[in-house]
Amino acid sequence: MKISYNMDEAARALGCSKRKVYDLVSRGELTTFKFAGRTLIRADVLQRAIDRASGGKAA
Repeated sequence: MKISYNMDEAARALGCSKRKVYDLVSRGELTTFKFAGRTLIRADVLQRAIDRASGGKAA
């Protein structure tokens, strides 16, 4: 189980472009952190974004 994603992986997981991920980060809808020189997004942050977008309904 992945616990964090780089920007490319996050885009694939969300089904959007990498540019959209950067846009979501710049708007504060996704938070990032640095680890070992890499910018990452926690899996739970992605899940919360998906939940917000879908009205909090799990599939």
